[in-house]
Amino acid sequence: MKRRGTKSRLPGHWIPWAFGGFFLVVLIANATMIYIGMTTWTGLVSKNYYEEGRNYNRNIAAAEAQAALGWRLDIEARLVEGFEGELTVALRDRAGTPITDATVTADFVRPTSEGNDFSIPLAALGDGTYRATFTLPLTGLWDIHIDVIRGADRFVQTRRVTLR
Repeated sequence: MKRRGTKSRLPGHWIPWAFGGFFLVVLIANATMIYIGMTTWTGLVSKNYYEEGRNYNRNIAAAEAQAALGWRLDIEARLVEGFEGELTVALRDRAGTPITDATVTADFVRPTSEGNDFSIPLAALGDGTYRATFTLPLTGLWDIHIDVIRGADRFVQTRRVTLR
């Protein structure tokens, strides 16, 4: 028999608290992810994303024309001392003949942040080799966009390098 005035708990009395606790954990996790997502975004990778999207077919045609050229590019980027570095590009045509009469520029783009990008022209050394020195604002991961122009032909290639 039960005594008067005593309360007994029903089996499973904790289940509503478990549901509430579960949803509280989910809410805290979602709020944390939203906060991290909003505070760590560095911005758009491309400032002209809309125009690049509109020029998609033109970009495909340029890629096909570049593939038809059959040019090969060998890129070597290294730090010589501190933040001072050297970029060497060797340029050959389909037959392996050096391309000596081209204008070569390099754009250094930091893929992880904005504001540190820079461009340099490369000087022809002969035998299809082009070289330039540079000073990095930061060491680490860089995308090097090489742009080669010879007459009406254009060749563009990107390499990701780690400079330390």
